[in-house]
Amino acid sequence: MLGLEERRAGAIVASLAAVLFCIVAASVPQASAVTSITWDTPNHSIFDGGINTFTTVPQFTVTDSRFVGVLPANQQITVLVNSTSDPAGITLTLNESGTTGVFTGSVIFSNGTGLYGTSSSQTVGVNQPAANINPNAVDTIVSSGTSVYGIQVFSTTDSVNGIFMNLTETGKNTGIFENTLHFTTGSSVPGSSISVHGGDIVTITDLNNQDVENEIATPNPNPAFGAVPSVFGDRVDAVYNGTKGSTFLNSGSAPGGGGGGLIRPGSVVLGLLGAGGKDPGVFDAPSIGNDYYYRFGNGITINDKSFDIQNYSTIIPQQVLKIGTPANFGFKIFDERGPYTISDVVMYFHFKGDPSPENADTWISWDRARGEIAHDPNNIFSKTSAKTTINGTFLLANFTMVPQKPMPDSSLIMRMWDDKLAMGDVPIWGAIVIVDPNAKVPVKKIPTDQYGDYVTLENMLDRDGYYIPTLLNKLHSMHDIYTTVDINWVYDKGVDKLSMVESDKSGNLMGTVVSNLTKKASQPAVTDHDYFLFTSSQLNRQDSLQEQSAKLVEAQKAAKLAEELGLVRHSNFG
Repeated sequence: MLGLEERRAGAIVASLAAVLFCIVAASVPQASAVTSITWDTPNHSIFDGGINTFTTVPQFTVTDSRFVGVLPANQQITVLVNSTSDPAGITLTLNESGTTGVFTGSVIFSNGTGLYGTSSSQTVGVNQPAANINPNAVDTIVSSGTSVYGIQVFSTTDSVNGIFMNLTETGKNTGIFENTLHFTTGSSVPGSSISVHGGDIVTITDLNNQDVENEIATPNPNPAFGAVPSVFGDRVDAVYNGTKGSTFLNSGSAPGGGGGGLIRPGSVVLGLLGAGGKDPGVFDAPSIGNDYYYRFGNGITINDKSFDIQNYSTIIPQQVLKIGTPANFGFKIFDERGPYTISDVVMYFHFKGDPSPENADTWISWDRARGEIAHDPNNIFSKTSAKTTINGTFLLANFTMVPQKPMPDSSLIMRMWDDKLAMGDVPIWGAIVIVDPNAKVPVKKIPTDQYGDYVTLENMLDRDGYYIPTLLNKLHSMHDIYTTVDINWVYDKGVDKLSMVESDKSGNLMGTVVSNLTKKASQPAVTDHDYFLFTSSQLNRQDSLQEQSAKLVEAQKAAKLAEELGLVRHSNFG
């Protein structure tokens, strides 16, 4: 039996051993798992991965150190890929590369599920008011390699030629054109069917602006490749083992990539055809004044004046904006799934050619993810803002700006899309003009000459009891824009007329425009003479003889008017 001292010595030895073990154990490095997820690029366009879009399929890489050097090789993991607009997302199964612990997956960003069977059909189309040539008839779009409008479809199987789709307007004056696209495992049929195999990417391209919609043909044999429902501005996450890697659907400073204008992150796919016609999961695009099924008033307000926008293209009384005076535009927007689904609203103006978003070099937009975005390379406006509020079933979009440069006639095009990429356009033709209220305007009043600025002339007309004619508002400052032309105003209240006479810098008369003045108290009938008429037909800019002839005719009219009013004694056009 051990004595007391021996037991104490044994306890001390045991304690020292325990302490030594703890020290040794603490000094041994503990293995810990490291997981990371990275995307090939931190930002993507929603069009990436399309066939013949010069982009690659977006990829992400998962690295899990627990698998490094561990057999068997080529193990599998599951990864959730979701987006801001679709948190449920999709699940992909990724295969390891050997025993490296590295797993790679790939996706496309698509409207809805983006999955269509190899023998399925769907309705494809474009919202293209400019192709609505005859408002009293159903128009068609013929698609080809030289077409301005239309659709071309490619697939992984048929990536060289693809097919073109002719489109038919859905009704008189709708501006929406559709056709039925079929998937087939046989050969492609121009205008009808695209050849596919399971796992193919199918890219539907809008020929007008090169927007695309990418889809996957099913059954898809690659479990590491999928279509994630997403919209422009979304963050797309790959989530695995508590780790998240993100990429953002944002192609730069403008909403979309390329060209200096807004690329529409809008689907050209209008809906999936099912046995009952329209798929119950497919909804119409947001609208102003007309939701395809019912109409509502006061769709647009400009400086507190309300107008009904109940057609797919509309003309309203032209509104005059003045430099230095804030201008306010309000739009009442409806979406059948509710106001919270509207993700973007854009107002286009100052068109370089025929009014279309592609020809607009100035736009202001509201983006749900990023707020206000303005593109104003000519500095036409200052202090721009774009805000929205919810009012019952409507999204109220409010755009304000302060004009700081003159601008001739400009249409407006409102473009809106929702979180499912349904996109709607509402053109408002010739809606606004910007004038300089302080611009010096030569004014000639019979029988004496009087010179003053625009405000003086406006006050003079108001003093004499006349309404301000649209002609004065629209054209008084054209000499600020076209520096080779002089404009003189002839105000003759004796015959209730205001005339604009154009001449070049050498004093040669070029043309005249005459506007009848209307008294505020009454609206007397005024008879025009033939020479008061002004050419209103569109001239061909390439036909110089036609242009010169038109100038001569207008010069004759101007001279005859000037002679009658006593400005010149004799005219001779030999």
